[in-house]
Amino acid sequence: MNIYKLDMISGAGLLVLALVLYYLLIPNFVADNGIGAMSPRFFPKLGTMLIGAGGCILIAASLRSSGSPRKAEVSSALNQPQKLSPLLSAAAIAGFILVFQWFGYFFAAPLLIAALMIVFGGRNLLAILLLPAAATAILFAVFSFGLNLPLQ
Repeated sequence: MNIYKLDMISGAGLLVLALVLYYLLIPNFVADNGIGAMSPRFFPKLGTMLIGAGGCILIAASLRSSGSPRKAEVSSALNQPQKLSPLLSAAAIAGFILVFQWFGYFFAAPLLIAALMIVFGGRNLLAILLLPAAATAILFAVFSFGLNLPLQ
């Protein structure tokens, strides 16, 4: 099957999933309160909108570039998926749980992010060092200051 058709099907699936979540599941299964500035439905709806936007972008990108051929290395990488990626990902998550329990969030999160970057093909050393640190800091700020949920 053409890679662009697969992208379009994936994008349409994400868009349908987002619509089902937004209009059916969130209103029926996430309680709403009238007290306070932020509703409990805010973050699920925000995530759902991001999923829908990603689906729309995937559809638009597949429509836009359906006439131009993709690079050969991308198609060869898609045809030969790594067999150990799921196993290595599960091992990294299990390691994250252990390190999180023993040493806390600040040691566990960067290690998990770096390990997953390596498992999924990241080879740029600077990115493997900087992105986990930035993501850890951003997640800490969101949970500690935005949601008032300490991670320690």
